[in-house]
Amino acid sequence: MLLTDARRAARTGPDEELIPLDKQDRTLWDRAEISEGIDLLTAALSKASVGLYQLQAAIAAVHDEAERVEDTDWPQILALYELLRRVAPSPMVTLNHAIAAAMVHGPGRASNCLGLSTAIRVLPVTIVSTPFAPIYLKRWAITKPPSNTTELRLRGRRACRNAITS
Repeated sequence: MLLTDARRAARTGPDEELIPLDKQDRTLWDRAEISEGIDLLTAALSKASVGLYQLQAAIAAVHDEAERVEDTDWPQILALYELLRRVAPSPMVTLNHAIAAAMVHGPGRASNCLGLSTAIRVLPVTIVSTPFAPIYLKRWAITKPPSNTTELRLRGRRACRNAITS
């Protein structure tokens, strides 16, 4: 919670519009909260098995440790999302995994992980609300969107499983 809350001051603009993570003024991030959150995460990881909350905190910590968006350790985030997909699979985890894969391997990997023959431009509101989706996926297009979210989830899981084993 501290690792996410640390970015609160930079998350919205003067008219309460959401500011994507890569556009946030990182000088507004609360470094004391980030430090405390990383200390707590480090202690938690050394004492217990890794679960959903530890993985989510680790992903937030990697984002928080980057002083500039260009410094983000995307291979680390990709590895953490691969673990998170095994521990707590969900459509949002699949999407965020695809975004991390695109940042590491290029946009083609994102469409593969989502099970789409082409990448994405038009996204449902629930997907656009993720921190990086509007930035990194906005320039791609869906030619034939899945008929429902269950189909998207199944296609995404199959494609990601294939991408990881290949």
